[in-house]
Amino acid sequence: MDCGHSVFTLGLSTKIEQLRRELILQESSYIAVKETANENFASLNRLRQLSNGEIVQELKQLKASIENNIWRNEKGSKIINCSQRKSWSNLRFTYHTGVSMLCKDALQSKRGSMKATQRQIAYNWKLIKVIGICIHLLETNATITKRDLYYTDTALFGNQNVVDRILNDLACTLQIPRNSLHCVASPKGLIAGDVRFSMKSGHFIHGSFEDKGKGYPDVSTRLMVRFLWDALKLPSFVLTDADPYGLEILCIYKYGSKEMSFEVENLSLPLIKWLGVLPSEFSKLGIPKKLMVPMTRNERNKLKSLIETPYIMENEMLRKEATVLLECDQKIEIEALYNSSFNYLLENYIPYKLRSGLWI
Repeated sequence: MDCGHSVFTLGLSTKIEQLRRELILQESSYIAVKETANENFASLNRLRQLSNGEIVQELKQLKASIENNIWRNEKGSKIINCSQRKSWSNLRFTYHTGVSMLCKDALQSKRGSMKATQRQIAYNWKLIKVIGICIHLLETNATITKRDLYYTDTALFGNQNVVDRILNDLACTLQIPRNSLHCVASPKGLIAGDVRFSMKSGHFIHGSFEDKGKGYPDVSTRLMVRFLWDALKLPSFVLTDADPYGLEILCIYKYGSKEMSFEVENLSLPLIKWLGVLPSEFSKLGIPKKLMVPMTRNERNKLKSLIETPYIMENEMLRKEATVLLECDQKIEIEALYNSSFNYLLENYIPYKLRSGLWI
C-alpha cells in the first residue's frame, strides 16, 4: 500500500469537502440576498418553462406578425431586431447572480416615419426561416445543431453568427432557455469520471466524469457545470491560460455573458473558483522567459476592457490578478507548465493547488 499517496488523497478530499461546505453556506447567503432584492428585478430573471406546444403557438404568432409586416411594409409597421443584450445600460451585475438583462424583449414592433430598410426586411426573412425550422423541430420532437441549421440555407444566412443571434433573439423574446427551441450547439465539452444521469429527453447517460470545456465556454458545458452544483453541490474549478482570454473564460463561467444575459440563471455559477494559471504565480513557477509570450496590442486592449467591467472592478482578487497581468505585459499558456516535466501539471501543480486551497 502506498501510504504517502493515501495521506495525500485524504488531505485533498478533506480540503475539497471543506470548500464544499463553505460554498453551500455562501450560496445560502446569496439566496437570502436575492429574496430581499427588488421584486420587479427578481421577476425579470425568471425564464418561463413552456411545453413544446406552447412554444410552437407563440412562434406561429410571431411568425405571422413578421410576415404581415413584410408584406404590408407600411410606414411605422415593421418588426426589427432591437436587442440590447450587449449594452450595459440594459444589463445589471450582482456578485450573487451575474450579468442579467433588464429588458428581455429582443424583438419588438417599432413605429416610425420610415419604411423598413432592405437590411431589416432581410433580417425578418431570416427570422421567418429559423422560426419555421424551430416549429418543425418542436412538433416532431427532434433536435439539430446550430451548425446544421446554418447549412439549411447558407446563402440566406451568410454566416453562422446570424443564426446564433436569431436563436438568442427568439429565446430572449419568448423568455425561455435557448435549448427549448431544440437547436443546440455542436458538442464541445468533454466528460470523464464515474457518473450516471438521465436527460429530459429520456436518454440515460452512463460514463466517467470530469467536465472539461475546451476554449470559449459553450452553452452546453456551462449548463452542465451549473447542473453539477445544483444537483450534487460539486465544487467546480477553472484552469486557463494566464492571459486576457483565460480571464474572460473564467468570468463567463462565473458571471455569464452579455449575449446570453437573459438566461443567466442557468448559465452562471458565481461560486466557481479559478485554480490557475494565475498571473501572480509567474515568479513562483520558475518558467523560463522564453516561454513567456508578450501580449499583443489587441490583448492589452481586451484586458483593459475587462478590468473596467463591474465583475472585475467589484472583485478585489480578480482585479489584482488582472492588474498584475497588465503590468507584466506577458502571458503564459498552460503548456508552459510542461517545461519541468510532462507530468508536472497533473501530478504536481493541480494537486498542490487543490491541497493548499490556492484558488480564487
